[in-house]
Amino acid sequence: MYVRKIKSRNSTCFQNLDQYLGISVQKDKVYRFLDTFNKDELTRIAFDFVSKKNNGIALIFYDVTTLYFEADEEDDLRKRGYSKDHKNELPQIVFGIFVDKDGYPFDFDFYEGNTFEGHTFQKAITALTTKYQFDDLVVVADAGMLSEKNISFLETKNLSYIVGARLKVMSAEFKKQIFAHDFIKNPTIDIVCTSDEKELEKKRIIVNYSEKRAKK
Repeated sequence: MYVRKIKSRNSTCFQNLDQYLGISVQKDKVYRFLDTFNKDELTRIAFDFVSKKNNGIALIFYDVTTLYFEADEEDDLRKRGYSKDHKNELPQIVFGIFVDKDGYPFDFDFYEGNTFEGHTFQKAITALTTKYQFDDLVVVADAGMLSEKNISFLETKNLSYIVGARLKVMSAEFKKQIFAHDFIKNPTIDIVCTSDEKELEKKRIIVNYSEKRAKK
């Protein structure tokens, strides 16, 4: 099943190359090319493309996933950890990636497989802002990156941010204020948070209701 899944993805990749770019290439040739893969050169090309497309980069999204290996032994990088593919018995790596507002990836990095995703955040942002020169930047990340240390880090760096929040950690009084809002008439509420968690206290919180997501 795993082999079939990978084969299907590869087939789609080559079909897209042929259909959209008019490039017909043998798989073996692509695999041999990967042996000469230069990460810095690739990310620089991707960054230049995204920057030109957007007339500069001001908004970026950061997220991580896990990539597992069909192997029994761990090494310095491939380690067992929390697997988003539910393959906890297999060694993996943690893969962090940056994309622009349209979802185009332009930089990435790897971390040891047992690394907690929130612990990659500061290292990834520091490497990115050191590598590229941003005039102004808004960093968007999910709730996995929400911690007092990460928020303080962004504020120390004078970076604007939009970070996912967890309703369950907010104060009962604040949650009561949210639930009292009529989201059918107005699906969005913008308020200052009172919370039992320091990372959310006195932060601007935007709560949005989606009827489609609620049904799901």
